[in-house]
Amino acid sequence: MSLPIPAIVAAVLILGVPLVANATDTAGEGAAVQFTGRLVAELLDDGRRVRLIEKYTYVDPSGEVWEVPAGTVVDGASIPQFFWGLIGGPFEGKYRKASVMHDYYCDEKTRDWKTVHRMFLDAMLEAGVEQRLAKTMYYAVYFFGPRWETVEAKVVSLKCPEDSNVAGCEPVSSTRLTTVDLPRNMYDASQVETDIKNILKNNPSVEAIESMHPTVVVK
Repeated sequence: MSLPIPAIVAAVLILGVPLVANATDTAGEGAAVQFTGRLVAELLDDGRRVRLIEKYTYVDPSGEVWEVPAGTVVDGASIPQFFWGLIGGPFEGKYRKASVMHDYYCDEKTRDWKTVHRMFLDAMLEAGVEQRLAKTMYYAVYFFGPRWETVEAKVVSLKCPEDSNVAGCEPVSSTRLTTVDLPRNMYDASQVETDIKNILKNNPSVEAIESMHPTVVVK
């Protein structure tokens, strides 16, 4: 019988697996990993989204700077809802700074999806989220969160003479880079349960998590 995600977590805890905060697993040597600024936000009237009042930044272990500007509106949608039961909703607990930043960059798509998801993991650890819970959330977004790619798109525009004579206009083709969303993965519920138990009990490496196969190929 399949267990809901929160029940899986409870079952692992009953087995006696301690959850002690330890953020040393993925931090880079000598990197000034830190958050700067406060997460100050207002709840919007729709009951789901929040708007940032102040900007804040995060420096990841590689020294890359991530900034979320004031006025940003997010809704937590970058984290699959069926994982919210692990450590609360996207705006609760220690991982909310990482969650809001992850939401923003999943919307902006100015960096590749793997880099954005890895930032989410590093930011959670910096915020004090326990390693195995952080890795479980990383597993969730890596396999079931947003993905995108940058492709070349052909654009056709009209080049018209200065006298604005439409009859003299000619189509001109050019290419530009654009970002397109990729379909979200379907999940194999049984395999997801197995993987979560493995992560929470054994604390595998990030590379081991990325090599898991919880998805279903849709033909």
